[in-house]
Amino acid sequence: VSNKSFLFRNRLIGGISNALFVPDVKDRSGTLVSVRFALDAGKPILVVPTSIFEPELLNNQLILEGACPVSSGKNVKEEIN
Repeated sequence: VSNKSFLFRNRLIGGISNALFVPDVKDRSGTLVSVRFALDAGKPILVVPTSIFEPELLNNQLILEGACPVSSGKNVKEEIN
């Protein structure tokens, strides 16, 4: 499968979803690509906060940039309703 197929899939996911739930995101990952596409489409980004001792994960940075922190299913339900 080519990289173009992954980009198309990520753009599709970001565009058709009501929101994007992100449990973990690393720099230069498909998840980060999906986040950018979802942001471009005006979709809310729901992110699980991570430990400060996991600097390879960008979850906390996304929260600082405006993503919604998620600590329970209730948070997800509130955000998409």
